Order: sequence, then structure tokens, then C-alpha cells
Amino acid sequence: MDGSLFATQAPNGAVALVRTGEQGTRIYRENRQVATADEDGEALLTGLVPYSENKISVDPRDYSLSTIVETSQKIVVPRRQSGAVVDLVPVGRHPVLIVLYLQDGSFPPAGARVTLDDSGDAVVLGRDGELFIADLRHPVNGHVEYAHGSCRFAAAPPPTPPSPDTIPRIGPLACSRDAP
Repeated sequence: MDGSLFATQAPNGAVALVRTGEQGTRIYRENRQVATADEDGEALLTGLVPYSENKISVDPRDYSLSTIVETSQKIVVPRRQSGAVVDLVPVGRHPVLIVLYLQDGSFPPAGARVTLDDSGDAVVLGRDGELFIADLRHPVNGHVEYAHGSCRFAAAPPPTPPSPDTIPRIGPLACSRDAP
């Protein structure tokens, strides 16, 4: 199926080739574990109910900490004696945790609004000046707005690729106050 060879008994109903992208990922059908991904990050599920919704999912906890699983489940409605490919491979991301501080050594207040110049999307600053960015592939400039002012910062991805089990920490970086 789809360039892969699997051995199975006569599949009653329908089958699905599930791609997880990582070996050992547990695969669930209707919230019950039914398979574990092989060394290619794939598994063949048999016994799907034709012409009905079959919920197939993975547990995001089976992936490394730095992996962002955007879609952990899909619904497939296969025809009788057919197959479906279910792609649950996480999109490659480069998450980072940035720590910001103000010129007086304090942190910008938690809950401050942060806008990155390249996306325009606003995110919220956490405690102790921590800012999580889900995908930092190139240098960015950011603007932090809070009740008593605002400041700007620049951040770049880490120079060396991080371990898959960690989210790199950048900083502390100075957040320079904007002129009043």
C-alpha cells in the first residue's frame, strides 16, 4: 500500500496505512491502542468499518518534547475492501523559549502582548520574561506592549541544532524601552 509492503490476514472491511513519522508511536482507533509504528514510522490498521467514520489518533506524548503535533487525530471513511492513508506526521518546527529583561534588570510583566515583526500575530508573555515561539527559523524583531510602556527586542535561532528532547532557551535578551 502506497509503496509499503505489509503482511496481514484477509482484511475484513477496510484498511488504513497510518504514518506517524517516528518509530514506536502508539496508534489508536476509537481511543483504543491498536498498533505501534514500525521503524519507518508506519503501521497498517485492519478491520476499519467501511462507509463509517473511523477515528484514528496518536498520543502527542510519544514524540520528543520539541516536537509540535498539530494534528493528533483524523477521521477516515473508507469504502469496502479499500485502503486509506492517514498522515499524522508532525510538521518540522524549531521551538524556542526566549527570556526577556528590561534595562533596569526586571522582567516585562506577565501577560504583556508580544508582536513579532515577521508574522504580526500577537502572543502573550509569560512569567519571568519567558516567551515561547513555536517556530524560530530566522532572526526576528519583536515588540512588547504592557500597561506602563513598551519595548523592542531582537532574537535569532540558536547557532547549533538542539537535542530533540529539549527546547532551546535563548537569553536573557535586553528589551529596550521605546521612547515616550
